[in-house]
Amino acid sequence: MLLYVMIEHSSVSQTFVVTEAAAVRAAGVPVVGYALERGSAGQPAAPIDLVCAPPRIQRLVLVLAKMPRRCGQVLWAAKREHISLREAGRLLLAEAHADYVWPYIKELGVEHIHAHFLGRTADVAQALSKRLRCNWTATAHAADAYAQAEPALFRRWINDISGVACANERVQKAIALSASGMGLMTPVI
Repeated sequence: MLLYVMIEHSSVSQTFVVTEAAAVRAAGVPVVGYALERGSAGQPAAPIDLVCAPPRIQRLVLVLAKMPRRCGQVLWAAKREHISLREAGRLLLAEAHADYVWPYIKELGVEHIHAHFLGRTADVAQALSKRLRCNWTATAHAADAYAQAEPALFRRWINDISGVACANERVQKAIALSASGMGLMTPVI
């Protein structure tokens, strides 16, 4: 089973995300989705089954409050890796999402996770892949490739990711250039 991690659902701006997931399912691969936020569109562009409703921020705060040890581990790793406070906050939020969705996916047989965009969804996919002990990939489209605001997180993703599907050659070159500038190899697919 493939788990798609997307920013929001239902969303007009992310029509291609659910359309792609539906096409993968139509090709015979079981697909489920997890959205970080509730979207504002009334109807999804294509059918995709979400494993659970997107959490509200209050729920994520409660999840974080119940995992002080994990929060400490994340903050310690962030300090060791010279990750900024802003980026460490993103990692904590990703852990909250991963713990929130864990009860819904742990028995589904998820074998691969795909994040749409190198951003918050990649944070969550990476956290979930550790729990599930599976590979993860991401799709890069535009700003996530050209204007990386979180270089330390980019380094973590590229060191851990199985592959990056790029929207076009320009995006592929931007990702490869950023990775090589950090002395990393980019698994572009």
